[in-house]
Amino acid sequence: MLKMKRLFRLYLIPLFFVAFSCAADSEIFDARVASVETEYTNIDTNLSITTLKAKGMQLGDQIQFEHQDRVMYATYAAEYTDVKRGGWIATENEDGTLELAISFGGACEEINCKVGDSLRIQLTPKN
Repeated sequence: MLKMKRLFRLYLIPLFFVAFSCAADSEIFDARVASVETEYTNIDTNLSITTLKAKGMQLGDQIQFEHQDRVMYATYAAEYTDVKRGGWIATENEDGTLELAISFGGACEEINCKVGDSLRIQLTPKN
């Protein structure tokens, strides 16, 4: 039992703090659903791609986004074909803001969102 306590103190407690300090380093962006595209129900947000790029986002990076109680991950990519069929993609729409979509799917239908809904966007740490 004493060995277990020592192991816990030496390894698990520091690991816990490292894990949470890494997560805390990534800024969370509050965004809103600005519009939903009619044909494919892609989600246009009010969050500027320039803002995300200024924080280090590059093509191929993963972002985490939350809507209500769901958490999803999307790949920042230029083309829908850059992600596999059914995968989430984060891309830049015509007005320079973040668009969330599902390759060959309906993003808004998938998460049941509407214009004005809150989204929490976070860049995932690079390994």
